[in-house]
Order: sequence, then structure tokens, then C-alpha cells
Amino acid sequence: MEPFQLPPLAGTPVLTQKASLDALADVEIDVRIDLGRAYLHRADASELGPGAIVPLDRAADAPVDVLAGGRLIARGELLVLDGKYCVRVTELVAGMAAV
Repeated sequence: MEPFQLPPLAGTPVLTQKASLDALADVEIDVRIDLGRAYLHRADASELGPGAIVPLDRAADAPVDVLAGGRLIARGELLVLDGKYCVRVTELVAGMAAV
């Protein structure tokens, strides 16, 4: 059996300059605001209808979580501005912990 040999390399060399994140400046990412969670039994969930109230696991004045690409990146205050919900960022999360 003969040893395997690779053919000689041809073509232009790959650029060795440091990559820049500028190319990603226009990339959109999914940002989600997490107000809290509720855990319901299947029977309770099947009884939900218009007007039902589902209590969440956070106080109304507790910070909301800001997630980008499924990762926690910040916390903030929920506000209403010009009739739309918005978040005022109050804390950036170090290390972007996974949620």
C-alpha cells in the first residue's frame, strides 16, 4: 500500500489581515424582552380564554431581561413611549450569561 500524498497547493494565499467586525454592522439580531414566566398545569392552560389573568413570577417593578440571540445581555425598566412599550437599559450583564 502506498502512502497518501496531497497534491501541491495552488491559487492565491488567504489574507492574513486581522478580521474586522465592521462587516457585521448591518446584521439584524433577534432581541427579546422577558417580563417573567408563568407555570400552568395543562388543565389550567386549556381553560384560558379572553380576559384570563396569568400572574407572572416577577413583581411589577422588577427589572425585565433583555436577550439577544437567546443570551441575556442587559436588564432594564419597562416603559411606555408614544403608546409603545420600550425598555430603558439600567444594567449590562457581564459575560452575557446564557438563559
